[in-house]
Amino acid sequence: MRAVEPLTHQELIVLAGLVRAVVLADRVVDGAELDALGAVGDRVVDVAHTQSAAYRQSPRGMGSDSFRRIFSEANRELPDLETAREAAAGIDDDRTREVIFALVSDVAHATGVGAPEQELLDWLADLWSLHIEPA
Repeated sequence: MRAVEPLTHQELIVLAGLVRAVVLADRVVDGAELDALGAVGDRVVDVAHTQSAAYRQSPRGMGSDSFRRIFSEANRELPDLETAREAAAGIDDDRTREVIFALVSDVAHATGVGAPEQELLDWLADLWSLHIEPA
């Protein structure tokens, strides 16, 4: 998986909403997608909290628990695809867009990208004017 830069709390909410959207796009959730989701959670929360003393003293795997809380918050704030899309439109930093897109794409590719996932990835790349090389 790619290197990750710290994301703000609100950017993590958008990431979680978009990841949920891509996982549910084909209406099938499998173990590989859940593993990819857990790996994303560990990576983004690890990066965001590595500098805090509490993080350094916490047991391994804190990232997943923290991301689950963020994911729950995203479920409340971004309850459907439309609200996730609206929130994505509010991300204006190019590097943040690239990081979020890469993470969402990693989850989408965990089991192969079907038409519904590809449609969401294409929409996001278009919204954020990202030039993505075909996989």
